[in-house]
Amino acid sequence: MEKHCRPIEDVISETEHKGTLIERLVNVENRVLNVCLQLEAELEMMKKKKEEENFNLKNKLDS
Repeated sequence: MEKHCRPIEDVISETEHKGTLIERLVNVENRVLNVCLQLEAELEMMKKKKEEENFNLKNKLDS
């Protein structure tokens, strides 16, 4: 990757627009946490659905 110098005004403007690296990292961490929580909830719903299907199948077989 080629290194180049940028005018400080451009860097300041970009930082004001995008946020500092720490702020951007915090945003990414929050987004990853939200995706993990959503995935965990979906997996839990799938697990409950599977248990319910197994219970219903067992009841049909016992009848």
